[in-house]
Parts: sequence; structure tokens; C-alpha cells
Amino acid sequence: MNPETVYCKNLCGPRIYFAAPLLRELSRQGFTLRVEESAFKAQEDFWRLFKGTAPGEYPPEDEPIQMWFVDEWPRSVQKNTLIVPVDIKEPYPESHKDIARPRPGQMVPGADEVRDRLLRMSVREGTLAGKKVLINAGPTVEDLDPVRFFSNRSTGKMGLALARAAYVMGAEVTLIAGPTSLFFPTYLNLIRVRSAAGMFSAVSEHFPGCDMFIAAAAVADFTPEEVQPHKIKKTDGKMVLEMRRTTDILKYAGEQKKAHQTLIGFSVETSDLVRNSRQKLHGKNLDMIVANNPLREGAGFAVDTNRVTLISREGERELGTLSKLETAGIILQEAAKL
Repeated sequence: MNPETVYCKNLCGPRIYFAAPLLRELSRQGFTLRVEESAFKAQEDFWRLFKGTAPGEYPPEDEPIQMWFVDEWPRSVQKNTLIVPVDIKEPYPESHKDIARPRPGQMVPGADEVRDRLLRMSVREGTLAGKKVLINAGPTVEDLDPVRFFSNRSTGKMGLALARAAYVMGAEVTLIAGPTSLFFPTYLNLIRVRSAAGMFSAVSEHFPGCDMFIAAAAVADFTPEEVQPHKIKKTDGKMVLEMRRTTDILKYAGEQKKAHQTLIGFSVETSDLVRNSRQKLHGKNLDMIVANNPLREGAGFAVDTNRVTLISREGERELGTLSKLETAGIILQEAAKL
């Protein structure tokens, strides 16, 4: 999908400076920003910094995309209009040097969220329009005592990329996220959980009502048999912990899956990637499994790229090293065909 021209309205005075980091990032991502003439007249130094921004053009009549920058939420919103709230609490800046950094308390949403909303508005008939997509993401944390816990290296980046891509494609997205420091867009129905038990509880509640479930979370396979109420004191010798299996969420979903539902799993393997992943595909009644080896260059945790193989009952498709957002788009395109 090609980025659209965005017509910025009601962007004048202090709003220009508060919105500057957002506009610069959108310009960098390829959006052409057109601003009503009145905003340009008093801010000529500002616009010289934006190659992708032009003043004095009004949107065409055939459902243009518009961005309104407001101090208060309007009573009525036009079709194809994105409202960006701007919290103006400081006096008008005296120099354009102030535009480069966000201000404390600034309420302008992140560029990624605005980008996603604009792209979704530009889609006439999204591939997933009208679909309810459930995604889980990130690690789980299994507490041992008030100080210590067991977890894993997952950051939730792949799950978030899937949620963003599904939203842009028109879906209503529910994201169940384990503990992570990621920023989540406000357009998601976000459910925060901590443990594998909490993840299972949330999935079992929302799975019956979804059309597609993508299990991208790294859920712990084991959890301590007993959580100690106080910190375990250090002693001489070895420490033996008794662990028990957690509920296999993906297996549960495969057993409960209805004919209209699509079930996508993830498989992290460091050996025999395809063979082991295909066994999971059949053993857990999945429609597709996304397999990756974190030891391969360009894949793994805490990075912005991935390198996966899509495995279905019909065959395999190996993707090259792509951004996680690009990977997510291809996964969803393939999932929509199942």
C-alpha cells in the first residue's frame, strides 16, 4: 500500500511546534503532508525543515485523508479524519530550535500509531475487514518468591507487529501481552497479563469470539510448584526447585477451534526447524505455523527484523530477512487465504 497525501488542518500557532516530531517522522516514512495556507504564513522557518511538507493546498473532494490538531476533542468528526490531540501547556516557543524534541506531558500520539490509523483509513476494503483477530505476545513471568522469577528473552516485538498489521488490514484486534516495555497503540484492545496462568485465562475468555488467533507469545512451559511468600534465603549447597507444567494454550485452542476459525502458531527451534515445526502443526491442529531459529542472523529476540518459514498443510514458504512489520504483513496475507 502506498502512503497517502495527508492534509493537516487547524495546525497553527503553538500546535505546529508541539506536533513537529510527529510530522517529521511521518514525512520520513513517505507521507506527503499538505497544510492549509493560514498555518504557513507565520511559520516560514518551520516548513523549510520539512521536505515532504507543502503549504497552501486544500484536499480534493473525493474522501481525502485529513489530520486535525486540536486542544479539545470535537463534537463531530468528518469521515476519513484523524484527530490528533495536542496538549498546549507552555508559552509559544521563541525559536524553531524547540521543534526537534517532544515536550514533557505532550499528548501527540506516536508516529507509528498515526501512520497505522492513516493507512487503515486509506484502505477501502481491508483484507481483514470485519474480522476479529486475537493475538498474544511477549513473555510470561513465573514468580518464585517476591524477588525472583523465571522468564525468557521474548520482548513482544513480533506480536506487536502482527497487531499493527492486522489493524491496518481492517481487523478488530485484541492483544494479550505479557510483561514488556513496548509502547502499545491506543487503537488496540489491550489486555495485560503476567503469568502463563493469566495468559491462558485471557485467551480462553476471548478465543471463542475471534475469527483468527495468532499465538506469538513465548509462554512458559513450566512454573514453580509453589510461590514462596518471602524471599528464599541463600544457603550452602545446591537448591532444588519443583516445577510443574503450565497449560498448553495452543493445544487448547486447537482442541476448541471451530470451522470458521483460523489458528496460527509460532515455533522457535534451534535444530530440525521444519520437521519439528510441522509436527507441532499437526499435533496441535494448526492451520499454519511460523517457524524461526533465533540463532540465525536477522532472527531472534529484541531485534527489529525476523527470518521465518511459513509452514501450512499445503507447503512451506521461506521468507528472507525482513522487518518484523513486513514479516507480519506477509503472515497475515497468507493466513487470510487459509
